[in-house]
Amino acid sequence: MSSKSVIHKVKPKDDFKEKHPNYRNFYVDPKAPLTQPQRVKKEPIPSHDWQDLLTSYEKKHRRPLSPVKYRASSPRVPEHTRCPSCQAPHTYLYYNDGKKRFQLLCKVCGELFQQEKRFRHGKTRYYGPYCQHALFTWKQRKEVTIYKCSNDACPHRIRNINKLQ
Repeated sequence: MSSKSVIHKVKPKDDFKEKHPNYRNFYVDPKAPLTQPQRVKKEPIPSHDWQDLLTSYEKKHRRPLSPVKYRASSPRVPEHTRCPSCQAPHTYLYYNDGKKRFQLLCKVCGELFQQEKRFRHGKTRYYGPYCQHALFTWKQRKEVTIYKCSNDACPHRIRNINKLQ
């Protein structure tokens, strides 16, 4: 017997790194996450005058549009409330969600709206720079916290997945 020992490098049969070279490579995104969500600018709704809409309704149906008739137990819309689309008065508005009294419907133009905008500030600290969706804490370690986008349809995520295939 020889005193020399031979060390052989054992290579696994299924070398995962060779087959998937880009699997779970850690990299820092070049764009920094946003600290506040960006407001999406909505296209302005073409405004109509409620009186013009009432006259066109009367011509089409050969009778005037009657104001909302309330039942005794139903909640009333406050007098100062007007439709944001056609400026119809409160007599043509009614609550569309029952006792919650949150969503209003205009009988003249059919617009759904809220009497006062309720915005709940979430606990989210960061938002994605590509799709503006909330980022959630995915992994937390001593030296780094990794955040992940919750949007499955994020264009940046889809582009990176397509690069891997």
